[in-house]
Amino acid sequence: MNCYYCNDKEKLDSLMLKICDLRTSTLYLFKDQKHKGKCILVFNQHKTEIFQLTELEKQNFMSDISDAAEAIYNIYNPDKINYAIYGDIVSHLHMHLTPKYINGPEWGMAFKDSIKPIELSDYEYNENILKIKNFLLNNIK
Repeated sequence: MNCYYCNDKEKLDSLMLKICDLRTSTLYLFKDQKHKGKCILVFNQHKTEIFQLTELEKQNFMSDISDAAEAIYNIYNPDKINYAIYGDIVSHLHMHLTPKYINGPEWGMAFKDSIKPIELSDYEYNENILKIKNFLLNNIK
């Protein structure tokens, strides 16, 4: 299986940084922060479709999505969070949580990789990770 979520830690680490484990998934901060606060939520088992999950896994995955989105919303104050599940390139169930800002890049359109990436310093990445992790620890039951 050619899945970097399952088998290629080097590729995974080049794209995102682990924030924390949730009920059925792992939350990552996307390294390209052109959409401030963008995260990826990755299901912990190799599944490719939502219908492959048990009812409990579906409920828990949706709770993970909701909790991560609440943290992003409260920390970064976006005008909207876009939610996207793809899979034709990386066939492992994962959700893009992309905060969008009215005066920010790509408002009113789907996000693309055509805009120059914005990378942060290690300190800034760590600060963002700590903010999200602390929000989840202190506000989510």
